[in-house]
Amino acid sequence: SVLCRDGELTITSSRPHSGKWLVHFAEVPDRTAAERFHGAVLEVEVDPDEVPEDDDAFYDHQLVGLTVTVGGTSRGRVLDVMHLPAHDSLLVEVDGRRVQVPFVEALVPEVDLEAGTVTIEDRPGLLNPEEADEVR
Repeated sequence: SVLCRDGELTITSSRPHSGKWLVHFAEVPDRTAAERFHGAVLEVEVDPDEVPEDDDAFYDHQLVGLTVTVGGTSRGRVLDVMHLPAHDSLLVEVDGRRVQVPFVEALVPEVDLEAGTVTIEDRPGLLNPEEADEVR
């Protein structure tokens, strides 16, 4: 269930759509009823120890703050998770720069929640855009 200004709402279905989530609630039967919720803040209580069923899935709050390692060396931390239409990306601070890294296995091969780390591949230009010009 979800808490909002009018009480509790029950989710009946949800799905991603164009980089956003479409969520249907039992208490909101149609578009007209949904209009009164425009701009409402929704809150969901999630147990911090709860993990998604899929082994390769994570909640945003589990990733934010993790230490970024590259080649076994600590280089920064995860600042945010960005949900984009093509794929999710991690916004990371590496060596004092903010960099967007596509959250795909080829570039982010390992997330270790126990160790508090996320491993990012060292690809030319990925973490340092100036390096991309040198490779050409």
